[in-house]
Amino acid sequence: MHHLIHLFSTQFGGGNGLFGGGTFGTVLTCLIMIGWLIVYGLTIYQGFKDKSYGIPALAICLNFTYEVYFGWFYQAPPGFPEGSNLIVWGCRIWAIIDVVIVYQLFRWGARWQPNLVIKKIWVPLIAMSLVMAYAFVWTFTDVYPFQKGNQGSMIGIAYDMGMAILFFFLILERPRLGGINYLAGIVRVCTDVVGFIAIPVVADWQWGPKTSFNSFSMTMSAIITVFNFLFLIALVRHRRARMIKGPPER
Repeated sequence: MHHLIHLFSTQFGGGNGLFGGGTFGTVLTCLIMIGWLIVYGLTIYQGFKDKSYGIPALAICLNFTYEVYFGWFYQAPPGFPEGSNLIVWGCRIWAIIDVVIVYQLFRWGARWQPNLVIKKIWVPLIAMSLVMAYAFVWTFTDVYPFQKGNQGSMIGIAYDMGMAILFFFLILERPRLGGINYLAGIVRVCTDVVGFIAIPVVADWQWGPKTSFNSFSMTMSAIITVFNFLFLIALVRHRRARMIKGPPER
């Protein structure tokens, strides 16, 4: 399950905000879920078409282990939304979808690496990255001194910042969009816009304008916006190159 879905369904699902709190959170969650279902579907399709992977390797490892942990192993304190059926089953469903992308990463990832050493050790390297990513999520939720039960939201928004940066550097390595679907890139950025335009507003309702989470979320939002803008510029330029020269060959 994408991290913005986790964030809105846990943090913005209650309260008495201008839009009724729960209703507004539900609408945002549904919009983000639909957006990311489109992104995943198009990315998986493009991956099989180009024999590649369309999500950064580190992001795949972090996403998959995040979903596995919160879907099957995390024990939320009683009464916290992290333990709700929406979160638990949402994570499980997204983890199952991610299995296909993890397969593409293992199956075709090595051929897209320019470094010969990385090519040779690709499979054990990704396996080790999955183990380390899971260890990070597990230990973070156990020791991070934030309100118990809300760690998923903290990790989620930080992950989304990381994904925006990783997507930008991934597209720089793919001058003719090998494995990267053009429409999926547009939808991903639009989905982030839906989420992060609303974060400062809803955070004011829930915690007040001076809370640390509000400042943290708006800082992450600004970083994501910058890298998404750079990503769009590269996406348009590389699409033109693919239309002129055709798809890349590996």
